[in-house]
Amino acid sequence: MSTEQRVAHPRLLTTGATAALAGTVVLVAAACGTTTSSTPEATGDPVDAWTSGITDSEVRIGFEYFGEGNGRATDEPDLASNPTAAYVEALVAHINDDGGIGGREIVPVWHRIQRDATSADVEEQALCTDFTQDRPVFLAAAGDTDITRRCFAAEGVPHVVTTASAPASTFDDDSYLVSAPTLNLTRLMRTQVEVLAGHGFFQPDATIGFFSFDAPEYVDARDHGLEPALEEAGLTIAEEALITRPEKPEDVADTLAQVAGAVLKFRDAGVDHVIFLGGSPQFMIDAQKQGYRPRYAISSWDYPASLHESGVPVEQLSGAAGAGYSPARDVADREAAMQPPARQECLDILAAQNLHPETAADEADMLSRCDQLFLIKAALEAAEEPASGHAFMEGISGLGDSFSSASTWDTRYDEAHRDGVASVMYLEFADACECFRYAGDAISVE
Repeated sequence: MSTEQRVAHPRLLTTGATAALAGTVVLVAAACGTTTSSTPEATGDPVDAWTSGITDSEVRIGFEYFGEGNGRATDEPDLASNPTAAYVEALVAHINDDGGIGGREIVPVWHRIQRDATSADVEEQALCTDFTQDRPVFLAAAGDTDITRRCFAAEGVPHVVTTASAPASTFDDDSYLVSAPTLNLTRLMRTQVEVLAGHGFFQPDATIGFFSFDAPEYVDARDHGLEPALEEAGLTIAEEALITRPEKPEDVADTLAQVAGAVLKFRDAGVDHVIFLGGSPQFMIDAQKQGYRPRYAISSWDYPASLHESGVPVEQLSGAAGAGYSPARDVADREAAMQPPARQECLDILAAQNLHPETAADEADMLSRCDQLFLIKAALEAAEEPASGHAFMEGISGLGDSFSSASTWDTRYDEAHRDGVASVMYLEFADACECFRYAGDAISVE
């Protein structure tokens, strides 16, 4: 997805960063996000079994793309201008040619999100209404926001996203939400601190600053992931900057001003270690302008391999370290890194359709789509018949460590883990190559 697409509409101010690593606009794309709404509450208890969108011969899966005009349009995306849609269509064709999912053909149902709409809430509700009422699908592989999550959960529709852009509490409350292998925000924060503390990143007298967005999911991850992990390591947050998440393009200037103010605040307070949850590239760019060079705690969430490409000076990256679980996001020399088990198969499938990654972010997007679709396939084939939304989620929980990921090394899916990642590696910036690289062996994470 292009940077221009993400800035054009509030819905696009969400996570993924698979494309938004250019100049100051990267901040907007890093505002992975959810919006609040009055949609039905999610529930951890099974609702009436969802059986729409599936027969003995086909399974309908809902996807989204971004374009002009009515969001409920039934036309399919222009694959030439929508690379992510091209990846999905190529993978669907491959799976169908190979017998489908347990003999069922995948039928993709595309919903167009209006790029020029003024209300993200309306767009998100329209997407859910489309996939639950107008053109019912068996499961949704689109709409990673609070509105869509609650709406799909209320109907019992399995919701399979590519990135776990929510805290652990959201997964606890929504028994129909599952992510392709990533770390939910709570696990991300906790794991990052544990790995860094274990490698001596924090000095006993470290002055730590936390930079993020002023939104419920980030605050939740701070309260239940970051702060408890810091406390266990004998550390605390000395300074905090929670900036306003831009909800529409005209908000960006104010948000950028807040970032510059946060840099000044941290610099004047003597903060020497900064932990991020969103917005790291713009913070680093502004820090360079202000002559401020703390050590940065980063993770795969920050797309480390693309930070320099996004305009972050090398001087800012010196000393940065963190926890990584995605070579495509983390390291420039991906071929030298330990390979995820299904990575090459994924790239070969897409290459057969003349789809090749031009950047690290392209590859990350490709691999996450492979994981999304092959996770759906694995869970549905493991589910008991007759097929239902509840049976599908039971299939997810029964996968254990059997799912082979294209984007990470080890996975775990069970009742307590629906974000998939089971191990990380210590990640550090090497001045010699001016690049990020892994050090040591894989580290199991809870």
